[in-house]
Amino acid sequence: MPSPSALRDYTPSRSPSPVSVEKSSPAPVNLTPIVPTPKVLKKQADYRQNALTVFEFSTVYPFIYGNNKFKCFVCSQPFLETLLLRQHMNENHTFAPIKRLLNNRRENVLKVDVGELMCKLCSVKPKDLLELKFHLKEDHQKPIDPDLQDNMIPFKLEEEEGSYKCVICDQSFIKVRILVIHMSVHFNNYSCEICGSGFMTLRLLKKHLEVHETGNFPCDRCNKVFSTTHKRSLHIRGVHLKQYPRRCPICPERFNSNYRRTIHLQDVHNQSTRVHKCETCGRGFNLKYHLICHTRSVHLQERNHQCKVCLQRFCNKETLKRHMVIHTGEKNHKCEMCGMAFLRRKNLKDHLRLHEVV
Repeated sequence: MPSPSALRDYTPSRSPSPVSVEKSSPAPVNLTPIVPTPKVLKKQADYRQNALTVFEFSTVYPFIYGNNKFKCFVCSQPFLETLLLRQHMNENHTFAPIKRLLNNRRENVLKVDVGELMCKLCSVKPKDLLELKFHLKEDHQKPIDPDLQDNMIPFKLEEEEGSYKCVICDQSFIKVRILVIHMSVHFNNYSCEICGSGFMTLRLLKKHLEVHETGNFPCDRCNKVFSTTHKRSLHIRGVHLKQYPRRCPICPERFNSNYRRTIHLQDVHNQSTRVHKCETCGRGFNLKYHLICHTRSVHLQERNHQCKVCLQRFCNKETLKRHMVIHTGEKNHKCEMCGMAFLRRKNLKDHLRLHEVV
């Protein structure tokens, strides 16, 4: 039994969240060691280790879903059919790039395809993801914790009678997008502080928060209210003043944003506005320099420039320089009309549009 002096000098090991001890009236000291629950001591590395073990030793793979398209987790190449995505993952990507991306990933929620679930070590086909975890741990002694809430969200991406089934409750949905939203019922990782609704990912929570937005910037020409002055100025210029400053270089058509002009050039004039294509994922860029930065950052995973304050790593000096304003707080971009200063040039440009409206 440890002595009272030893207890005073004892320093608890680090954990994601400290264990607080409530003070009470003097009572006999219980010297029995208190073992915290595993949930308190689990670190971010544990979540990643579970996922890495599953991806390395089974047919399970991560994917991205957005804008009604499936995307490769490694290269972001879009696919309309899950069969082509699975074939692409098997033929083009090894475990190494998945590991690199996962170790650099801040969001620990992963959508994974368990449609063709099989152990690569012995060809056993477990019935679900949990059974696979126990199999890898007990039969192959792999580093994995089946009891850990690791936030791998399982999906079976094949259609069954024209719908997609939830692997947890067997409920059917006509679209994958609706199924993704439904999974928040089973994986309540983020909660809305206003109404208490739970969500699977941070992105879904942020999208939900728009419902509660009331806005403090009303339009003085109609009854619409906006959450930022920039959104209001865009509305006034486009709807009320009919200002379309961007002109098509081929026809007299005018537009209120570069995006609309780009879509017009592509759809009406069949003009390719992104001539520099990435050979790995097919993404296009207007400038060759942007293509080079994309290749080094996304596919080669270069992170040669490190922030000395927070130790976060970046692929080039320009990205690191943009990041440093978070720490320095320097506002070097000043408006010549009103004197307001901003951290980034983009914020100054957005601000200058307000002077154009007045």
